[in-house]
Amino acid sequence: MHERLWRHAAAGLATALVAACGGGGIPADAIYVDGHVLTVDDDFAIAEAFAVRDGRFVLVGSTAEVRGAVTPETPVFDLAGRTVLPGFNDNHIHLGTGSAVQEWEGGRIPRTPDWIRGVETLDELREAIAERVAQAPEGAWIRGALTRMDWPNQRVPTRWQLDEVAPRHPVLLTRGPHTYLLNSTALRLAGIDRGTPDPAGGWIFRDERGEPNGRVLEAARRIVDRVVPAGGGNGGDEEAGLRTMRVFL
Repeated sequence: MHERLWRHAAAGLATALVAACGGGGIPADAIYVDGHVLTVDDDFAIAEAFAVRDGRFVLVGSTAEVRGAVTPETPVFDLAGRTVLPGFNDNHIHLGTGSAVQEWEGGRIPRTPDWIRGVETLDELREAIAERVAQAPEGAWIRGALTRMDWPNQRVPTRWQLDEVAPRHPVLLTRGPHTYLLNSTALRLAGIDRGTPDPAGGWIFRDERGEPNGRVLEAARRIVDRVVPAGGGNGGDEEAGLRTMRVFL
């Protein structure tokens, strides 16, 4: 019933638009016909065709309705039954546990602490970690975050490079929302060695000898989370994280 009403409304709109244009047809940049168009309106009506102008929909309806409403010279694209969804921008965020909403600008997920913000080279990173280590009690966790844009997979530090400036402090750096970068002390405390299997849904990256190189991905991070003190690898405990999400929502 809803679809019949919607089709009648579309036909009426097309007639009105054509009349408003002096009978010459609706000016459009292109029309797309014979598709499966999910309008995502209140009734989730399914259409066959649509016309666009300046990046916007100007008419949605049946193929006959849309063809009959536009000017003859309008380019026509046959969708051949393909499905069309409205365009959208994914407002993709990650909520930090026990902290403010994680930063997206510059690819910083989770929030980048001030002591490591702006670090872009391995030497700068090691210098920043060394300064942090000098201020921390022996054995204290050194936690920070790197940006995925500045630190792609080819550039992330290995456990051994982190060991050079933090031989007795466990180091945990997040790189985006899916990856931990660890030094040898952090790996040891987490119980991760060459004999540790990849957990379901997670990966422990290794060098050519089979030794973990310090990068753990997805569900493998949970092995580390079990041994990180309150504050967690993502900057907070579970209850604090839930409070953050409630505030955000």
